Parts: sequence; C-alpha cells; structure tokens
Amino acid sequence: MVVLFPAVRDMLPHLGAPEDSEVGEHPLAAGMVAAMGDVRGARARVVEALGAGHPVPESLRVPEEAPVWGGFGSSQPTRQKELTNYQHGSDWLRLFEGANSSVRARLLSLFRDGATAHLNALPHDGGFRMRPTAAVIAVCLQLGASIPLVREVSAVGTGSCACGEVVDEFGYHYLACNRRGMFTYRHDAVQDVLYEMLRKVFDPASVKRTHVYHRSYSPHWRPDITVLNFDGRGRHLVIDVAIGFPCAQTHVDGAARVPLHTAAALERQKAYTYGDISPHRLVAFAMEAFGGLGEQAKQLLRDCARRRQDRLGPEMASATWSTPTFESYWGQRIMVALHSAQAFGLHGRALEDYPQ
Repeated sequence: MVVLFPAVRDMLPHLGAPEDSEVGEHPLAAGMVAAMGDVRGARARVVEALGAGHPVPESLRVPEEAPVWGGFGSSQPTRQKELTNYQHGSDWLRLFEGANSSVRARLLSLFRDGATAHLNALPHDGGFRMRPTAAVIAVCLQLGASIPLVREVSAVGTGSCACGEVVDEFGYHYLACNRRGMFTYRHDAVQDVLYEMLRKVFDPASVKRTHVYHRSYSPHWRPDITVLNFDGRGRHLVIDVAIGFPCAQTHVDGAARVPLHTAAALERQKAYTYGDISPHRLVAFAMEAFGGLGEQAKQLLRDCARRRQDRLGPEMASATWSTPTFESYWGQRIMVALHSAQAFGLHGRALEDYPQ
C-alpha cells in the first residue's frame, strides 16, 4: 500500500482511517487497489495479444513498466491516458474476439491512424461540412448499426437491389455494388480533394488531371493525377485513387485477419496494372470504405506535409482549431469527402430500391 499508492496513503488520515490500516478496512483504498488490479489485468491481456502478433488498434502502445499509481502531479494526465489505453485496448480485444468476419474487418479498418478524422471535423464551409443524412450514415457505418432508410428497403417487399442481390440493413451490399456509379461517386470526391491539396504543395501548373502525353511515362494506364517533375530531376509522380470495401466477399476473409488487407490488395493491383514506370513514382492512393488509408496514401500525405513543414498556408482561411497542421487539415478533408460521397450514393440507391 505504501509503495504502490502513496497518494492514497496520504489521503487516509483525512478520511478518518489510520495511515497503517489494512486495504480491506477502508472502501476508498480497497476500491483503488481493485481498480489498479483491473488495469494490470488489462495490460497483461494487451501485452499477450501484442506478443502473439494479434491485430490491435494502431494507436495501442505498451510502455515497458507496469502501471503504478505514484501520487498526484504534472505527470498524472499522461499516466491517466496510459491506464485508460490499457482498458480500451483490452475492451477492443474482447469485442474483436467475439465478432464475426464482417465486424472484424470493419474494426481493423477503423482503428488505423486517420480513419476517423472526419469525426473531428467542425462542420463548416470549406470542405468540412457533411449533410445531416450523410453524417448519420457515416456514423452508422462506423458503429455497425443499421441505416434507417436501408433498413426499410431490406424489410419491405422483396428487400432486393435492382441488381437482384438481397439488401442488408447495414448498407454493405450497396458499398460493394457498383450499380449507378457508386464507386465513381466516392472515387471522384477523393480525387477532387487530392488534386486541390497537391496544387497547394507543388507548382499548380505541374499538377495534371488529364495529361495527353501520359503514354510517355505511363504507357499502360492513364493516371488520375500526375505531378510533373515533382522532385526537380525530371521524375513524375503518378497517382491513382482506388477505394475498396473490406466486407466484400473477395476481401472479407483476409480483411478480418490482417489490417488494411483491402488497401494492400488495391496497391498490388495498381502496381500490376501500371507495370514498371521507373524512373517515375507510382502512388496507389488506396483507401478502404470505412476510412483506412493504405501505406502509400499515408506516405504521400506525410511527404506533402514534410514539404510544407506540416504548416498551414492558403488553408488558414478555412482551418479550425481541430486542424492546426497540414496533415490534420487534409486528412479531415479527404475523410469528409469519402464519407459524404458514400452516403450520397448509398442513400440514392436506397431511394431507388424503395418499394413504391
């Protein structure tokens, strides 16, 4: 008690308990000891999962030292976050272990850095505003909750999409079905924001969306965006946006075991499609429908932030306190664009399939 909980020891005399009292004799002391026991159990669970190579949230880190309550002071806010991190990590593992493949795929995509950036966006003009319907659908997708209008479609009449497949209440079929251009909506929305960002990082005249001479550096496929001579040595930055759905039949088994499985598959697919375009650099800006960013996409954002020293410039006019840096600003813009476009397409599809 004296070693582990000096803060509690100092408090006991003021609470009418003797300083050398046994833990079980005072409710506060007993509660503190029990709480720390829970934290140590959570930490052990997290350490075991990390040691076994199990998938965990990207933000989950475990310091070498076991948690010890060492008194009050300036270090306590940091310590409190560490202790909370253990508990959240343990709860996440418990949820993950009891989930089916679709839920696991969703969790592994959501718990990657930046995947939920749109939830931090303050709704205002300048690319950060989501319509109420879009915000509801985005939250439903993140929580794995049924989407109101889609639930009605799945429950009324045949409950089928115009393509003939059964519509589920979570909207997963619509996210995997390209009828009426669902894939195009979200692809173009992300591409628009990416194009705007690159023009603020590189010479605007060098950033091209349709470059008629692309066969000279990308003979097999026309890229979405090209940054000409991006490094000053004659090399071009060739960017292709790709968005996949982790719960689609072709991805769900792998996505339930490996974080960003779908994004990695899209990166490999783009590399095969483009072939060897050296000395130029191909960036497959791969995203998952729940928000997970592929490694090449994250690297591009980091590279752009580094060129700008992670500072805001022209973006200051529409920045808020939640976007103090270049990376946070454009991370939110990209995620808002993705989820707004997905919601637009999903809601439109549900309206089409709603029984008249």
